[in-house]
Amino acid sequence: MDWGFLGGLPEDERRAVHSRMVRRRFRRREIVFHEGDLGDRLYLVAKGRLLARVLTTEGEESALALHGVGDVLGELILLSGNDRRSATIVALEPSELLSLSAADVAELRAAYPSVDEALDRVVAERMGVLLGLLQEARYLPADKRVLRRIMSLEPYFSSGTDLPTEIRITQEDLAAMAGTTRPTANRALQRAEQSGAISIARRRITIVDPDLLAKLAG
Repeated sequence: MDWGFLGGLPEDERRAVHSRMVRRRFRRREIVFHEGDLGDRLYLVAKGRLLARVLTTEGEESALALHGVGDVLGELILLSGNDRRSATIVALEPSELLSLSAADVAELRAAYPSVDEALDRVVAERMGVLLGLLQEARYLPADKRVLRRIMSLEPYFSSGTDLPTEIRITQEDLAAMAGTTRPTANRALQRAEQSGAISIARRRITIVDPDLLAKLAG
């Protein structure tokens, strides 16, 4: 499997962490945890794809990010004072997660400096991603943000072959990830399709020309 943040650890430390992990399986559309729940476990995605959703000020759910194999969920429990879940996590397909209790995380960090450093990197990387999204929301037009979200989703759906990548996501979720409306996202997708960068079908976006898509998103 993809060990995610554990991949760079010495084998004995990786085994020590893995020995404390609990494996859980989730059905399609099953909730892993809800926004506002007590954050008492850290999760590593072993299989599947999951969507993070948040509740808007209008009381509606909005997509935030997609997570796949090797990604960490619930990393904010590593930050002092952040013991409540900041998003709801739902499985988009049958998925498997490995989890550690908050107590195990604390003990492992104290016992193994490499584990502590790896988890610090997880938090730093997530904060960096969030900062980048905030910068995009402030300085980039919505159509480019939509195309950049498509590019960011490509690794989660790529088959590793030369075949075009099909991204299975609704336009509503894509628009929410880009911080815009569905009509705006649809117009951006239509223009990208007309240029030959992508093709659009129901709940599916196929990347036809990755280089052209990158150019349009730049």
